Amino acid sequence: MSYHHLTLRQRYIIQELRGLEKSITFIAREVKVDKSTVSREIKRNSNIRGGYKALGAQNYAKMRRPLLVEYPRKIKGPLEELIIQKLEDGWSPEQISGRLRLEGKQTVSTEGIYRYIIMNRKSGGKLYKLLRRHGRKQRRGYRRNRHWVKIERRKFIECRSKAANKRTQLGHWERDLIHGMRSGPAVLTIVDRKSRYTLLEKVKDRSSDESTSKTARAFKRTGLKCTTVTNDNGAEFGAFQNLAKKLNTKVYFTHPYCSWERGTNENTNGLLRQYLPKTCSYQRLTEDYLRKIERKMNKRPRKILGFKTPEEIHFAKRENLIKGKNELYKDILKRFAEELRWLDVALQV
Repeated sequence: MSYHHLTLRQRYIIQELRGLEKSITFIAREVKVDKSTVSREIKRNSNIRGGYKALGAQNYAKMRRPLLVEYPRKIKGPLEELIIQKLEDGWSPEQISGRLRLEGKQTVSTEGIYRYIIMNRKSGGKLYKLLRRHGRKQRRGYRRNRHWVKIERRKFIECRSKAANKRTQLGHWERDLIHGMRSGPAVLTIVDRKSRYTLLEKVKDRSSDESTSKTARAFKRTGLKCTTVTNDNGAEFGAFQNLAKKLNTKVYFTHPYCSWERGTNENTNGLLRQYLPKTCSYQRLTEDYLRKIERKMNKRPRKILGFKTPEEIHFAKRENLIKGKNELYKDILKRFAEELRWLDVALQV
């Protein structure tokens, strides 16, 4: 016998049989439901003073029951297509809801989208598999024996500028390596502290020279400004002085075993696990696939950014600057055309 919502008639039967002090098993047989259903019903819907009352239990159940029908009815047509598209792009229900609100489009709550996904799953759909954590159990974390080295002449984050610490300026980055199932290639992740803009590079090994050259390559490839870089104390970041010379930047370190001091990077690494799980090897990871992940991450709205995307935040000032220059050029051309017109009139006279 499977669990289902009890009717008022069934609840009256439970009330009568409880009054006769019948067992849970006996009541379940009479009501034709599983005994766990009866046990749960009595436990959840009994009144402290009057015990179990059918009418009161019916009211309690109605108040507690989520409105599973109301929100999915709203999700249809173009809105439904948009939600499915964004789920396929890796957006969470919260990001979809927040972005719709930001753009002033037809809105739907985060809970509404989750309920839509639940009903889709009950009807045999697979939308739940597009969620980052689709029913995975959380495992206990065990500290890996990581090779820490004593890095000479390093500076810790308290030496960083206020602009870097308070995230008031672009160009202050955090970096880390994420690893797959086996030793060998890893992925270098570099994240801007203010905009959360993310750069990804594949490293063939965990040597400090490889991490340094790939970090320099990422900034050369994108042409982005790098004022400071912050990383942990792993051996792969030991050649920080070479990086400082290559990029003309300053490199800082978090304190050992204080991963929260690079919280932006740690959070981004967690999001990247959707595309780069620990259970996979990165041997066959291609440049095209990394660029695809990079674009997805930078075009995905983030709650901490007011549901704007890292790309919008990082390049907003540059776009405004270009727009300002274009307006200036238009003004110069307009005045130049006026002068030519007056010159032409003067020559005709």
